[in-house]
Amino acid sequence: MPANYAIIVAGGNGTRMVDGTPKQFMSLAGLPMLMHTIRKFHRSRTQPAILVVLPAHHQATWRGLCERTGFDIPHATCDGGASRFQSVKNGLRWIKARENNLNSIAVHDAARPLVSPALIDAVFDATAENEAAVPAVRCVDSVRLLDSRTGTSTAIPRDEVFLVQTPQAFRAQTLLDAYDTHEQASFTDDASVVETKKIPIKIIDGEYDNFKITFPKDLEIAESILSKGAR
Repeated sequence: MPANYAIIVAGGNGTRMVDGTPKQFMSLAGLPMLMHTIRKFHRSRTQPAILVVLPAHHQATWRGLCERTGFDIPHATCDGGASRFQSVKNGLRWIKARENNLNSIAVHDAARPLVSPALIDAVFDATAENEAAVPAVRCVDSVRLLDSRTGTSTAIPRDEVFLVQTPQAFRAQTLLDAYDTHEQASFTDDASVVETKKIPIKIIDGEYDNFKITFPKDLEIAESILSKGAR
């Protein structure tokens, strides 16, 4: 049976956090954030094989955290690269070297630990009819586009603006083919890489709680949500 994979990109260094601890290792409800993220994929109906991409110098730290907490959810690890693009590319290379029969691959940010198993299943399910599926939420604020040359701005209809999240799922060969290229500044996520191959990107409903933890306040909000048992 063709395999599904989830690549969890965990390359953050916590530069916008107070103590500088790598984000993926920060404590969230008593466990490193990365463990919460892995658990969500393990609890999904799809249950993809999990590959965590970490900087080489964080591998020993991660192994130690798993040993001390008794974290035993099956997953593999591989070394990351100098950028998110390079880290995903390393992960794809690792998978391709070990799997000959692939179905779909999802890529997820480790710093989105509040993703629900239902959303994980939804993006994988969407690849049955679409080559690329991306969760997104509608923008609730007014939006303006800045012209950097003139310093002026123009209003954009917010109903046409979506805030993109992860996990983003793709048919395996589609993602592998798309990443067979050189990195470009325009590659802000995996969908932006895939659409260079003229692949339509299917948007599915994301979750407002599935935000990316970036600042200390984000961590407090995530703690509050988890304490209420909402995730």
